[in-house]
Amino acid sequence: MAKLTEVSIAEAQRALRSAMVADVPIHFVGPPGVGKSAIVEAFARDAGVPCETLLLSLCDPTDVGGLPIAQPDGSVVRLPLGQIARAARGPVILFGDEYTTAPPSVQNAFLRVVLARWAGDVRLHSGTRPILASNPPDQTSGGSETPLAMIGRVQTFALRPTVVEVSSYMAQLGPEESTLRMLGVDLAATLESRPDLIQFDPPAGTLQSGTPWGAPRAWERGLRHVTAELDSGAPESDPFLATCLAGAIGEDMAGAWVAIRHVRGKLPARAEIVRDPKGSKLPTDVESGVGALGLLAQVALEDPCAAWVYGARVGQGPSDPLAEVRIALTRSLIRHGIESSRKSKHYADATRARVVMLGAIGRDAAEVA
Repeated sequence: MAKLTEVSIAEAQRALRSAMVADVPIHFVGPPGVGKSAIVEAFARDAGVPCETLLLSLCDPTDVGGLPIAQPDGSVVRLPLGQIARAARGPVILFGDEYTTAPPSVQNAFLRVVLARWAGDVRLHSGTRPILASNPPDQTSGGSETPLAMIGRVQTFALRPTVVEVSSYMAQLGPEESTLRMLGVDLAATLESRPDLIQFDPPAGTLQSGTPWGAPRAWERGLRHVTAELDSGAPESDPFLATCLAGAIGEDMAGAWVAIRHVRGKLPARAEIVRDPKGSKLPTDVESGVGALGLLAQVALEDPCAAWVYGARVGQGPSDPLAEVRIALTRSLIRHGIESSRKSKHYADATRARVVMLGAIGRDAAEVA
């Protein structure tokens, strides 16, 4: 398949906004678990427009064109599916998900929806906008190439989030001060130095072996499972937590995550850093430095000032082996301002530390490179 134009989440949202105005249909193609459905549904919520989703892989042609019902006079009327009926009554986003895994007869039926805005005998509301989403055919069982007739009717983009977008999403998981938020912030910070923990494309052989991989959606599911275990009283050292995570993202990714968290045994406890960020033990190698990323992200949830003060002590020169970790720490801590923490006893030190770290990040990044 020819390479499609790739868009990030931000660009996909922008494309959706302009496509709604221009009344042009969009088709997002991307690996499973990168957020295609979530982006469309979130866009609809933000726009205040209902999103009516059809899982086309589970549909029959009559779901799209209407169920034929014979009338006493010999005529036939087509009873539309609920989503189609609502798309005809008022403006909605009519979301045809899993398009390329739908039977050819369903794909053909949806062509008329996209081109003429008719579904069987029902004309869609003038404000209704059709959107499609598909996985690449080589990444899903029973998948097919998008028919040429549909390619000629839609704007097609390959959705590929950036690691920064995934990090920002993970850092907002769950309510504030929840276990899920703590884990999400931890992962988001760690991604600054280990972006390979996110796997946008399934590794070779994944479809044949049926093993999970580290897609963004899989990470979220795994963190939610681990959260439930921790909130029920399981200790962080419980090996079953890694088992739960591996069930979502695979053993390799789960093993890498667990190894990073185990390295924190070389580092001070979170409470120790909050209490004494200027005197707490520092990481001594890159391995423990990567572990400090997630640890400081958790510290920042409690006292961002303490996190900035401690972070400023890590890798203080470009020749230091922890210089790259320092850059990653700065990028991670940028998410945590100190303005709302003026009552912290570390506020004055944090103000200076923040200025130094932000001022040095460009220079250090250039010298490390």
